[in-house]
Amino acid sequence: MKKILSLCLALSAVFATEADAQWRKTWDFTKGLSAETQQNLIADEANWSITYQDDGVSVKEAKDLTKMSGELMANDKPIEELRGLTFGSAGLSKNNNYIVASSKFRMTRNNMELNLPKLASGQKITIRARSANSTADDRGFYAGNDNIEYIHGPVDGICLGGSIADPSRDEDGNYTLVWQVKDGFADSVDVQIKLKTGGLDIALIQIDGGDNEVTHTDVAYIYDSGYPDYSFGEEGYYEPNYDILVNTLPSRIEDLNLVAIDVADGGAAISADSLQHYSTVVVSSAIRNDNAFVNTLKSAIGFVPILNLSPDLYETWGYGKAVTTETNMLTVADNWKSIFSPYNQSDEPYIDENGQLMFWEDGTVTGVELTPGTYFANDDTLAMAGNSVAVHIHNPKRNAYMMIPYTFPFGGPGASFMDITPNAVVALCNTKANVVAAAKPTAIQEYHHNYTTVTLQCLTANAKMYYTTDGSTPTTESTPYTEPFNITQDGQTVKAVAIADGFLLSDVSETAIEIHQLADQPTISVTEESGKSTITITPAYEGDVVYYNFTGSDEKAKSAEYTEPITVTKHTTVTAFTDGVEGSYLQSETVQKFVAVQDEKVRMDIVSHMDANATDYNIFTSNKYYTRGYNFYTDEIIDEEVYEDYFGPGQDSIVYIYAPANQLTCINPGKGWEIKSYGQPMLYQSIDAGHDVLDFNAYNPQTPWDDSEQEITKGCITLASVNYSDGNGFKDPASACIQSTEAFQGPFDVVTYLSGKNCNVEVYVTNDTISGEWTKIGDLLSNDISGVDDNNKDGSSRIWKKTILPYDGTEKMFVKVASADGPNANIFDIFIKNEGEASKDYITGIKDVTEGSEAAGEVVKTLIYSINGTQLNEPAKGINIIKEVYANGQVKTRKAIVK
Repeated sequence: MKKILSLCLALSAVFATEADAQWRKTWDFTKGLSAETQQNLIADEANWSITYQDDGVSVKEAKDLTKMSGELMANDKPIEELRGLTFGSAGLSKNNNYIVASSKFRMTRNNMELNLPKLASGQKITIRARSANSTADDRGFYAGNDNIEYIHGPVDGICLGGSIADPSRDEDGNYTLVWQVKDGFADSVDVQIKLKTGGLDIALIQIDGGDNEVTHTDVAYIYDSGYPDYSFGEEGYYEPNYDILVNTLPSRIEDLNLVAIDVADGGAAISADSLQHYSTVVVSSAIRNDNAFVNTLKSAIGFVPILNLSPDLYETWGYGKAVTTETNMLTVADNWKSIFSPYNQSDEPYIDENGQLMFWEDGTVTGVELTPGTYFANDDTLAMAGNSVAVHIHNPKRNAYMMIPYTFPFGGPGASFMDITPNAVVALCNTKANVVAAAKPTAIQEYHHNYTTVTLQCLTANAKMYYTTDGSTPTTESTPYTEPFNITQDGQTVKAVAIADGFLLSDVSETAIEIHQLADQPTISVTEESGKSTITITPAYEGDVVYYNFTGSDEKAKSAEYTEPITVTKHTTVTAFTDGVEGSYLQSETVQKFVAVQDEKVRMDIVSHMDANATDYNIFTSNKYYTRGYNFYTDEIIDEEVYEDYFGPGQDSIVYIYAPANQLTCINPGKGWEIKSYGQPMLYQSIDAGHDVLDFNAYNPQTPWDDSEQEITKGCITLASVNYSDGNGFKDPASACIQSTEAFQGPFDVVTYLSGKNCNVEVYVTNDTISGEWTKIGDLLSNDISGVDDNNKDGSSRIWKKTILPYDGTEKMFVKVASADGPNANIFDIFIKNEGEASKDYITGIKDVTEGSEAAGEVVKTLIYSINGTQLNEPAKGINIIKEVYANGQVKTRKAIVK
């Protein structure tokens, strides 16, 4: 066995580096945003618009709200992930020029300028980037300023959209582009790269080889030479746990430095902080429980990766106790088999088909019994020995801790011993992270009438927060934050700190709480008639401005101003609130009311859905088009008609009839719908459907009613305007359509979502697509916003509307949504809905709500539905329909409002 190379630990070295912006050489935008950057972006609401991750706390992306150039700032501080880069003023729009995101940095406008630190002759700049639009074929970079030349990458610096086949991308879909500073410069020079066409997602910017430097990986092995009957390094003896690391780790970890440390003296010269130098600390099973260093190890957990081989330490730590089992086998968890697998994949696996692994050939496994509610109680279990935890991991993503019971005195280990401990060390090294303070908590204020509800949030995952309201500085002994709390005194200060596993205590956040008066809520009344209901919203005071919507929102952007009674023909829930008055009252709290419709035909069961998604429809045959358009007719004259005296007595007119070209473009993804054209241009567009009423800056609904079900999806099929076929103003007939490839049993509704200004689209049905007649059932409504915003005539074409057209027959019918000429029409979704089980259940639920029902015994089942009939796992914001099934078989249905 190999002899130990070093038995000493240098404790005085300080391992810290600080990169000056001038010398920074790598900007990797895939590494995520630091907590500090996220806090600064959130705090700077005047300059950045935030989209949150699913947790509602972490930043997914931030878009600028003002023209920014030079160094990008947030909350008056440089954005660290961009430090050293500056940006010119060319090409900037009023907002959304940059998107700072958790996995990319996007520059969105044509001719934007990226400036790098001054560089010398011969230095190279590498950028990895991709088009932000999957179908774009013109987005990329210019060659650069006169100081550099483009030496490698896609032709002309163009980064094609991801849906355009190109093998030159990497596995992440990015192109690699390289520029080099020209020869002949005596001093460093300015470097600028400009975008040709905006909308590029940048993953990496790197100068030369970047900031990465090869460093040693230091692994510490802690042992106690004072342990009874234990010896280490005497006459060539080294314990098996250490020997296996000496012999295997060098082949798995480059530039390994394995350091053995004797703590027989209690480790007096070693602190928990000094252990943070190591990539992993391995703790021998030969450690006395009364060794003072045991508590040092306890305080280091979470701050450095630790592999503990001694279950005996748990009782000293107060986390549980060692348990002697009667088995030599482990049962391995499926998701952790890599730790227990051979390093050489061609070797026989250690785990059999039953998930069993021989841990000891001689002897039995020592497991642990974890005390409920303590530090390790909720850890992931990697392996069990009988009914005892044998191998577990704590905090697996950051400075992880793992216990594997290779206990002393050493017995006869199984063959897996050659790999388990080395595998664990490598895995733990990969969780190494610098120790930093937890992010400062943020206090979110929700204003009510004369009181404010305070919610504390922290960007550090699983952080515990503590707060005070008396002006004192909070500590971990202060009030723990468990749920939102109310403040009634204006100007009262909430101070808070956070701490998390492996993080230091955060800085103190301090927030002065504001108390406001809210405007009074309006009242909602409903008048029901057969087939329709009329909603009247009455302001609390004359002159109050009231907004309404059908989605439960309290945002004006997702609502419309109430001006007159609203008639609905389908059950819904209306939400209303009073706008605030500057300097006097804030916006009122919302008021909601369920609106029933007498004798309503409820058709909510989705039979088919034409979802214009990128996977199925983002293909094309001519550049970005399915078809750019071609003549509908040939030059062949097949007939003529004579109109006598057409121009006057004796002046006849001859009309020639030309043969149709019969050139069909058909796209059929095999999902029940196909798109067809005999010449009219069509294309796919990857467009997001927004929810801000009458917002012309994106594709948004015209009214709250259009978005009442919020079922519109991303992407649309565009039926473009018809091409002219000759110079005399003769125009080909419209021929583009979206047609079902299956027939639907009537009766049913055709529900469509369409955007376009003054477009003309019709809906037809037939029972025979070969020789049958198509019967028109109605027109799709385009937006009608004349005079609403004369300054946004182009933007008005983006506004989308919902149309419901019923087919009340009883035959099975195919459906066709067809262009009838006019400006571009964008079809986002087509739903075929009938009255199935969900509709019937919903009608029953509404009846139960309005009429009540008798029920007895215990509730044996609870079902939750949205107001639109979708079954939910838990109540959602707004009105929910809750069905409770009782022991006697009766069902009671009630409404529940979640604010």
